[in-house]
Amino acid sequence: MTAKHETIVQWTKIVLLTAILALAVWSFSNRPPVEAQLAAASGFNYNHITTATNTLAKSSNGTFHDLVVNTTAAGTITIVDTSAANCSGGTTIAVLPASAVVGDYIYDIQVINGLCVTTGGTPDITITWR
Repeated sequence: MTAKHETIVQWTKIVLLTAILALAVWSFSNRPPVEAQLAAASGFNYNHITTATNTLAKSSNGTFHDLVVNTTAAGTITIVDTSAANCSGGTTIAVLPASAVVGDYIYDIQVINGLCVTTGGTPDITITWR
């Protein structure tokens, strides 16, 4: 092989590797963030609660992901592992006071019987579950 031919082969390799690298960078830069991918594939359901009520979100076993206090708790929030529509019986998972601060309270726990939330006052909360 001549020196000229070896130079051409080397330049061809460099051009091909540069093209592959550019394609890889373009491919990964056009992907949504991991969080968006997980959220789309998570299969979580939600309930947005804005009144004093009992909310039976799930009447069988599943996963309680989180509770988001959107603007104000404005009353006690009680989360219970039960399938009863009035949230009676079962096991209390958490009780958040009326003074609960705005934010995301992540639980990621299994519920055996179901998921029921009792709210007082005029809350603005969202729960996610599956």
